[in-house]
Amino acid sequence: MLRPTRLPDRGRRSECPIGSYALRKAVPPCRAARLAPHPARALNSCARLRPPTSSIGDSVTAQNLQDLADVRALIQLYVEGSNGDGDKMRQAFHPDAHMFGHIGAMDTYEPITDFTKLVEAQPGLAGPNYRADIRTIDLVGDAGVAVLVETDYFGCDFVDYFTVARIDGRWWITNKTYAHTGGTPPAS
Repeated sequence: MLRPTRLPDRGRRSECPIGSYALRKAVPPCRAARLAPHPARALNSCARLRPPTSSIGDSVTAQNLQDLADVRALIQLYVEGSNGDGDKMRQAFHPDAHMFGHIGAMDTYEPITDFTKLVEAQPGLAGPNYRADIRTIDLVGDAGVAVLVETDYFGCDFVDYFTVARIDGRWWITNKTYAHTGGTPPAS
C-alpha cells in the first residue's frame, strides 16, 4: 500500500511511489541522475521524470519534420490507391510488404501485391461515407509506425497499423496489420 509522503521541495503530499522513502534512497534526485528538472514535476506528477520529447526523438529538427511529411504523404498514397489505383499502391508499399488481419472468419495473411490486385479488380471499395484519418506517426531514425483509422471501407471500419522504413533514402510501407472495428463486408 502506498502511503502519503511529504515532498521536500513543495511541502505537498503525494501517493507517488517515487516519493516513498525506499525509492527515494534507490532513485537519485534529478540533479544526481543528470536529468534537467522540469516544471511539470511541480504538478506533483510521478510520471514525468524528464522533459517530454517528441515522438521522433529528443529534438525536433528540419529532417524530423521532413520525415513526418514524407510518411504522411506515403499513407495518403495508400488511402488514394486503396480505392482502385494500383500505381499509387505500388508507390506506397515496398515490393516485399505483407498484409495481416481478419474480418470475422476471413483471415488475411498475404503479400501486399495480392491486395493491390484486388483493389485494381474492384475499384470503389471505399463507400459513400468513407473517411480516413491518420491518428499517429511515430518515427525513430529509419523506422516507424503510422496508425490510420478508416470508416466505410469495404462496408467496414478498420484501424490500420503500418510499419514504415526508410530504405535507400526513401520511405516505404513494409507491413500493414489491420483490426476490423465494425461493419460487415458485402457478400461475395
